[in-house]
Amino acid sequence: MISAAAEVQRRLWGTDPRAWAELAESHNRPLFEAVLDAAAVGPGTAVLDVGCGSGLTLVLAAERGAVPSGVDISPGLLDIARDRLPQADLREADMESLPFGDAVFDAVTGVNAFQFAGDLRWHLRNVIIGAPANWARTALEWNLANDERFGPHTPGGCTTCLGAVTIDSATSNVTRNVGYYILGHASRFVPPGSVRVASTLTGTTSATGLYQVAYRTPAGRYVLVTMNDGNSAQRLNIVYEGKTATHSLGAGEAATYVW
Repeated sequence: MISAAAEVQRRLWGTDPRAWAELAESHNRPLFEAVLDAAAVGPGTAVLDVGCGSGLTLVLAAERGAVPSGVDISPGLLDIARDRLPQADLREADMESLPFGDAVFDAVTGVNAFQFAGDLRWHLRNVIIGAPANWARTALEWNLANDERFGPHTPGGCTTCLGAVTIDSATSNVTRNVGYYILGHASRFVPPGSVRVASTLTGTTSATGLYQVAYRTPAGRYVLVTMNDGNSAQRLNIVYEGKTATHSLGAGEAATYVW
């Protein structure tokens, strides 16, 4: 069972995978190299590339001595990746339900991938909260705005990237997508120069589905981004320097607290 978003992307990316691999993918090589540098991928690193496509990021990782694994929803792109990397663990799967256990990899990358997930919970749990909570240096959502045909974009650019908003070219109507609400919780309150600070979730278990990450801004304020990924409401007690604030998060709700 795959998500509706994954079904759409499987169809779109399966139209001409060979053309993508031979004509477009190589333009992203400097970006892939920069991502691997930032993730400190080197000899012996067990790396998972989410949305690995035809596998160039993993090829570059393997050239550094890393142990590559990948997941993608497009069988055609995976066939090319398997030709390039016959020893790699490459699986056809939905990124919203990864077929791997916890703490399996040293580094997880995703370039031109996470924006295709259609689930707000998934984006918050894995990108906006999950990545920084596990000391990621960058969490990138792509792109800001496009029209109903995923344009405009540069020659060779992404033809299926969903923006934070979609602007109808005929009516100028604006549709707010998942990325819009993610930006509302993160970039709106976590300005450049903010640093991740330690925060601890206590008095609960993973079954409750609470996720959180905290920051200190350049102005000295604290920001806590939270989400309830469970199926029932959860009461959240925020404790800081002996003071407590209590709030209830409904199932699937997210909230950002600033003090």
